Amino acid sequence: MIFADLSSFLGHSVFNNTGVGRRNIYMLTVSELQDFADRIERSVKRLEDRCTNYGLVDRWLDNQEIMQLLKISSRTLQSYRDQGILPFSKLGDGTSKFYYKASQVEELLERNLSAHP
Repeated sequence: MIFADLSSFLGHSVFNNTGVGRRNIYMLTVSELQDFADRIERSVKRLEDRCTNYGLVDRWLDNQEIMQLLKISSRTLQSYRDQGILPFSKLGDGTSKFYYKASQVEELLERNLSAHP
């Protein structure tokens, strides 16, 4: 949602507006500023919810993305698949196109987290 000016976002038709040159200076009360912050917070939450609902948060990564992310070779990645270390999805027969959920890659890294260097 884009607002033409601050007053439409705050729901005020007119409040203390002083023009200086080409700029407008808006003077807000503390309660108006808090309302503004609350509305921005709600807008961000709605945006995050939309991203989650459309699967943008937990996306599918292909072989190349996984190898770059983990800095591993294709042979190591194949070994992870063969040993069941990293769950995957494969499309079609005879293809080498595999996909991995980003959240499962993160879980793998969390499981192998070490406090030692």
